Amino acid sequence: NDSTNGADLLTYSASGNQRNATVAGTIMSGESGNVDEDYFALGNVQAGETVFSRVTLPSGSTLRPIIEIRNAANAVVSINPNPTDASIARYDIQTTGQYYVVILGQGGQGPDGQYLLDTTIGPTSELQFADLSVTTITVPSSASSGDTIAIQWTAGNFGTASTDVSTWFDRIVL
Repeated sequence: NDSTNGADLLTYSASGNQRNATVAGTIMSGESGNVDEDYFALGNVQAGETVFSRVTLPSGSTLRPIIEIRNAANAVVSINPNPTDASIARYDIQTTGQYYVVILGQGGQGPDGQYLLDTTIGPTSELQFADLSVTTITVPSSASSGDTIAIQWTAGNFGTASTDVSTWFDRIVL
């Protein structure tokens, strides 16, 4: 399943206005210059719908995944919008047509390069949420046991909606 012609068709279950699918896969090590990637056919997706896909890794997986959404011409229309988490891809469909989710490895391919792909397709209005992630972190270059240290971080919202609260609290667990 390493092309649009050989893509595995996802099997969906319905939940309200949304379609959901989960599939397991493995990104194998490349051989003879061939880089392995897995293509999954989403079927016909309507304008006004959103494709939201996420890769999760089972315990023991060594894969460092990249997830893309491509159109019928095999052109990338979405690479993860969150620069700190390559396991998510989202695309608001503008043109009805065939779309694909493609999983690639930026490391960890091989027999332990397993993943689970979860995909939801639904009305764009139902898939609006904040996606907060730390973009920078500043820590001291050294510290000794018992020292008080200052840690600073900046978070960005890579989602399609504002947070539903005006303030929140973070914590660091060492």
